[in-house]
Amino acid sequence: MENLIELRQKTKSLLRDRNPSIEDYNEALPLCKELWAHFSDTQEFWDAHQYANCSKKLGELDEAENVCSYIYKTYHNQNLPSYQKRPFSYILNLYTWVINDKYVKSIRKPDYPYEDIVLDKLFLLHEIIEFAEQDSQLPSFNYCALSVIRVLIKTNKSYNGKMLSIINLIDPEDLSSIPTQYTDHAGKERETASDKETYFQLKSDLLFRDKQYEDCILCCTTAIDEIENFHYDNNIWLERRVALALDNLGHIDDAIITLKKLIVISDKWFLLYELGKFYLRKNETNQALIFMLRAACTKDPEKMKVKLIESIGDIFTSIQVIDLAQENYNFARQIREENDWTVSQTLNNKISAMTPIRFVDIRKHWITILHNKVGVKHGRILKIFPGHRGGFIQADKPYYFQYKNFFGKSDLSKVGDNVDFVIVESFDKKKQQNTEEAIAIIPIRK
Repeated sequence: MENLIELRQKTKSLLRDRNPSIEDYNEALPLCKELWAHFSDTQEFWDAHQYANCSKKLGELDEAENVCSYIYKTYHNQNLPSYQKRPFSYILNLYTWVINDKYVKSIRKPDYPYEDIVLDKLFLLHEIIEFAEQDSQLPSFNYCALSVIRVLIKTNKSYNGKMLSIINLIDPEDLSSIPTQYTDHAGKERETASDKETYFQLKSDLLFRDKQYEDCILCCTTAIDEIENFHYDNNIWLERRVALALDNLGHIDDAIITLKKLIVISDKWFLLYELGKFYLRKNETNQALIFMLRAACTKDPEKMKVKLIESIGDIFTSIQVIDLAQENYNFARQIREENDWTVSQTLNNKISAMTPIRFVDIRKHWITILHNKVGVKHGRILKIFPGHRGGFIQADKPYYFQYKNFFGKSDLSKVGDNVDFVIVESFDKKKQQNTEEAIAIIPIRK
């Protein structure tokens, strides 16, 4: 016992009587380990804490975890004497940080080795934090949980049930609704979604995957009502999820209404495609084709739309426009081959003859058919905003347009140029009112 007292004096001089350096921790580690080896006899919690802390400081997180885990499992249900309560509290504090450093901080590292157990560690972290006295020095369970789920939700493995259970431990009222601002490594100012927005995005996704569609809709609508400013208009994803959940509940007409309201605000191609698929299921082929052609006639990369393009081919097949169907099938196959993607046998079976397709040609066909289906308008450019962001086209009345919907050499366009276009419902964010907008705009030479 006298030897142990001497060891404690040495570790005290190294670790507690001054601000210890890494060299001090390295020198103290074997001494602390020796004290820990006698723990079953001494029951000295300070020895356990000192060894675990020293191990953590030196990056030996496995050993630090083993010590903390043993103490917690063995003693957390016991009525400890007063002299042991303080060091036990310190060990709990340390244990939470060991879990944070070992399992949470490393979650984005390549070949992360704890994917199958990290969620169990989050349950344990929550249990320890709940058990421990309120301490501002403890890691935030909410932050840890959201950090892990944000990564795991993208994996192919099914952790859905556990992730839902963990996210249900979070009270969204405790989360900030202010987006996080930071400067990246290149010195550029960046912004990420607030914790509250992240919570609702993740939870609604998990609920949808778990086929809890009513709860998913409630989660999405709560987020839309409570969050004033979404990061980069992320409310679009929540609105879309509401529509998909409504459809899965058998309310396809309500889903269509929801999406039609949404595309007025945001004409993202995948929303138009979803709407087209809904109409196709209702056997409203003409409406389905219109929305799918609108989706095709955006300037998003074609490789993102390979399934859409095949779907357009299917519609043309169903209405016996075989040449256009084959053009779309061949283009879908071509995109897959150019990106080294698998071409399904189903797609191959649809193709009667392999033909190379030029993008400019098929896009011209998409626009022409869209013009014919919706009703083409003729006009001339009335005004161009600085930077060629957009402007107005004069026809029967002025129509707002954006250059992302102009299919020509936009930098060469000028006031007075003749154009053909179609009109869709839109939303004027500045005036906060519905309006009409010109899309699928092509220059006309006269």
